[in-house]
Formats: sequence, C-alpha cells, structure tokens
Amino acid sequence: MAAWAKIPISALGVVKSLNRRLLKALGPDEELLESIQDDFGRLLRRMTISETPIEITCFFEELPLSVVGKVVSRESATIPEYNAISVHANHREMVRFGSNNDRGFVEVLHLLRKWQDEVA
Repeated sequence: MAAWAKIPISALGVVKSLNRRLLKALGPDEELLESIQDDFGRLLRRMTISETPIEITCFFEELPLSVVGKVVSRESATIPEYNAISVHANHREMVRFGSNNDRGFVEVLHLLRKWQDEVA
C-alpha cells in the first residue's frame, strides 16, 4: 500500500521529505518497522514476566480495497498468542460502522466494556 501511495503523492508534489520517509518506513521488509515490532515484542515479554500483562486485542480486515487489495495482512495485524478479531470490511471502512448493530461495532464495544469492568 505504501508503494501505491507514492504515485499520487509524487504527481502532486506536495509531500515533504518527512512524509516520504514515513511511506518508506511502512513498506514491506523495512528495518525501522521491524525494529519497532521487535521492541514491542520485548516490552510484551517483559510485562508478562513482571506479572503486569498488557491486554491486547488485534483487529484485522477481511475484505480487500478495490484495485489495491488488502492493505495489512492478518499476519502483520496480529500478534501470536493474543486475541485477534476479524472485521468484515476493508482497511478504510473497518472503523466506520454502519450502525450499532454492525458486527464489528458490537465486538469492539463488547471488548471495551469488558476492559472497563476489569479496571472498575
């Protein structure tokens, strides 16, 4: 997806070098992104060992965007051994729920209420 974003950005000529670096960092096989993932993994392990686990639920898109396909794969969007919930939408629409009855909305609300009850 980062590669696709470069096309209109380059054509418009409105993006500063910082934004170009960000798009590059989000690309596949990028060292900075891999380093961030590794650091986060170490933080999770350290929190588990110290008996202060972090509650994490990962959400991932089920549907592709037209022309581009899936923006983030399930493997990239989830962390092994942590809860993962699919949202029946594409990357752009997965947080734009149509109603309170939308399956994705119901699942996110349920999870937030569960966490709220745990800290109350």
